[in-house]
Amino acid sequence: MNGALPEVEMVEVPTPSEPRHWDVLVVGDPADAMAGLEASGLVPGAELCGRPLRITRVTDDQAVAQLAEMRYHVTIVGTVEGSPRPLCERLRSTAPASMRILVCNDAATDLDASTLDELDLDPCPGHDPASLRSMLRAMLRHADGLVALEGARAETINQMTIRERLEGIAAMVTGITHDVSTPLGVASTAGSVVDETARRMLQGALRDDKERNELAEDLRDALDILTRSLERARRLIDSFKQFSSSQFSNERAKVQLADVVTDCVMVLRSELRRARISLEVHAPPDEDLRWDGFPGHLGRVLVNLLQNSMRYAFDPGKGGKVAIHLDRSADGNGFVMQYVDDGKGIPPEILPRIFEAFFTTGRATGGTGLGLAISHNIVVNLLGGTIRCDSTLDEGTTFTITFPAVAEGDGSQYVNGLQDIIPGNKTRPPA
Repeated sequence: MNGALPEVEMVEVPTPSEPRHWDVLVVGDPADAMAGLEASGLVPGAELCGRPLRITRVTDDQAVAQLAEMRYHVTIVGTVEGSPRPLCERLRSTAPASMRILVCNDAATDLDASTLDELDLDPCPGHDPASLRSMLRAMLRHADGLVALEGARAETINQMTIRERLEGIAAMVTGITHDVSTPLGVASTAGSVVDETARRMLQGALRDDKERNELAEDLRDALDILTRSLERARRLIDSFKQFSSSQFSNERAKVQLADVVTDCVMVLRSELRRARISLEVHAPPDEDLRWDGFPGHLGRVLVNLLQNSMRYAFDPGKGGKVAIHLDRSADGNGFVMQYVDDGKGIPPEILPRIFEAFFTTGRATGGTGLGLAISHNIVVNLLGGTIRCDSTLDEGTTFTITFPAVAEGDGSQYVNGLQDIIPGNKTRPPA
């Protein structure tokens, strides 16, 4: 590592590209819908709203897997084995919000109006070709608008998150500069003592052995202070270098969990001190907590939690305590990290929403509502773990994070921890 801060690459979140086709997924046997499509001239390759139509037919047991592979604009459900409701529930939970689901007459007879409304389904007018063509045209245009909206929202989140992270790094630079200046100042003073003592000894202007021994003792003390101060400054700089570079890296690495936590604490020490927050890290001394994962992303989760404590957990000027506990999971195949503060706690009416994107009670103080949403996304989707929050008013808050010994996700697919923050937002573009 060369000591320079990493360059920040403004990476665009992948957004749905302009599709070459309108993609329609046909599930089961929608005889009336297929007849209606053919009667309307809506056969594969036919133009509709300026794009050719592409129709993919699958069985009901293939439908969910197919949706996971590619974005479809419309899905038509025909006659399937058994009740169509379980299939429609799986399709709706898998599909992006922009996709419409049409249910043909044979399948729709098993679904009442409340079910259609609950699952956001539409009856398919397969018996009326003109109505079917008109409905498809309206749905495709609506889906196209939603895809564009998803792209705009993703770009907005991307820019907000990059800004938040850069502001965080800037604050850490200020803090680390203050922290490093103290040991460097002490080292400078000790260096002056060493210089003066060495000059006197080299000039030979010493009256006796007693004075020589006193100067030698002063020299040893000054050298000891100089060495310890420079070592402290070196550790601070190394921690900041490691943390700042990993914050913009998606690389997988094998690390000791305690080292990841220590780096985060070191770079935030000045901010924590100003907030009057004391922090302790507890880890079993004889336990190997080696982890194969993404230290930059895990560090981002810890920084988000620490910044939330500084912003929300304690009254200004009062401060409090934070403890981070690391240990092996009960089955030995992963880790448990507990983050505990003794602050004000989270009101019960707010607690269920803390992991929602853009939800914040601190907009006036600079909160964006992205920190915990990104943390949840990183832990669940990249690390393959879980994150839970328990809180009691006036007693404090505990975040419990579990994750496997080997992270399950692909770091190259993550940009600022943003993927899948918005429910239903698929980043895979249409074919």
